[in-house]
Amino acid sequence: MKQYLRIQLLMAISLLLIPLSGFSQKSSQQSENPAPFPRLISSGNPEADKINYEKAVQAWKDQERQRIERIQNQPGSTDLSNKVVQKEKSGVTTPASQSSFNKNVREITIVDLPGYPKYLVTGDPVQDEKLYQLAKAKWMDENPVLYKKYIQDHSGDSGKKSERRKSESSN
Repeated sequence: MKQYLRIQLLMAISLLLIPLSGFSQKSSQQSENPAPFPRLISSGNPEADKINYEKAVQAWKDQERQRIERIQNQPGSTDLSNKVVQKEKSGVTTPASQSSFNKNVREITIVDLPGYPKYLVTGDPVQDEKLYQLAKAKWMDENPVLYKKYIQDHSGDSGKKSERRKSESSN
């Protein structure tokens, strides 16, 4: 009998926890994640592939810009327009509030390009991501040639054919 009551109690508790888990999933999905960067897809026609890829990259940039604007315009988000970025003489892009460089801030280099913003870890991941995405979008707009060259160099198809290494053994 005790076993039966214990099972009923566990079932009742689990039924109460199901709505709570759904609530936590909804609240975690409210913050938007960045869309994945488009990949170059080969269809056999390099010119058409390049045009389609450039269109996909432009669509991605527009989508990211809109996502960042939505994040900024959400109620409860702080106004980042006055804090967004300030360029120092070294070319490192940092939030204006961190220009004195707090000891608790860590810089992470994600892309090694001149003037490309570094991801700053301040302890607030949501704001860190917002600042990084804004700085990145601003850098892409200011340096389209450098950005395009970087994408071409780091896309899956660099235009070079790989060659098999020749064996050094003499038979």
